[in-house]
Amino acid sequence: MLDLWAEEFFWLHVYLILAFGDYPALAKLMHMKGHNDLCPCQFCEIHGVCAPGVKVYYIPLFQPNGSMSPADLPMHNHTTFIKQANQVLAVTTINKANELAKEHSIKGIWVLSSLSSLNFLLSFPFNFMHLIFENLIPNLVQHYTGTFKDLDCGAKEYLIPQEEWLEICAAGESSGNTIPTAFRAWIPNLKTDYSSMTAEKWALWAMWLAPILLQDCFPNWKYYDHFMKLIHLINKCVSWVLKQSELEEIRVGFQEWVEEYEE
Repeated sequence: MLDLWAEEFFWLHVYLILAFGDYPALAKLMHMKGHNDLCPCQFCEIHGVCAPGVKVYYIPLFQPNGSMSPADLPMHNHTTFIKQANQVLAVTTINKANELAKEHSIKGIWVLSSLSSLNFLLSFPFNFMHLIFENLIPNLVQHYTGTFKDLDCGAKEYLIPQEEWLEICAAGESSGNTIPTAFRAWIPNLKTDYSSMTAEKWALWAMWLAPILLQDCFPNWKYYDHFMKLIHLINKCVSWVLKQSELEEIRVGFQEWVEEYEE
């Protein structure tokens, strides 16, 4: 490379330290089986459970063999990840390799493992856009409207009455008339044009519109309070500046939020 200030050439050493993408992309990079598998997380060894007759795994903290604390999960590390991957490669039969791959959700070692600058856990962080704005927020909306896989719809008083939800959708759509286009994408009617929602639109809806639109809409106030705790944490995560003390607040805050979600 040329140093224009010193007017001389120098060797530039480049190190790959991070890889970003949605979860399916990261699973391919890390040679993991994916987010629908028995042990889908690259950071911890929590296992999924299936309902009778259902093939998709759900990863609850409260499991049949005992509950887990989000503050004390059985964690992976770089060494154990590589060790488990090598175990899959070392077996001599396809059936045994498939059994180990299912147990660990790791199919083998990718060429990137030869780079000493990469840590196979810390170098592949979750993508916040997909994790929060294209997964968590839409799933919560489906919970609130009774459309999330017929899972316990309304049994805990979190189901928003249909008439009120229609009003919320209409108000969200009409908000575009008073928000300058430089600040946002237009929010469609969630009832009639749900498929048009993008991560950007979900972010706007969740952080700026929903705190007002969802107020007084739940039969039980604690579900609105729970939602607002999430929005507080999201706003912390996307802020331009974070103090060291706020990192601990975010970490503990999400742990408490998940525990309250599963109660």
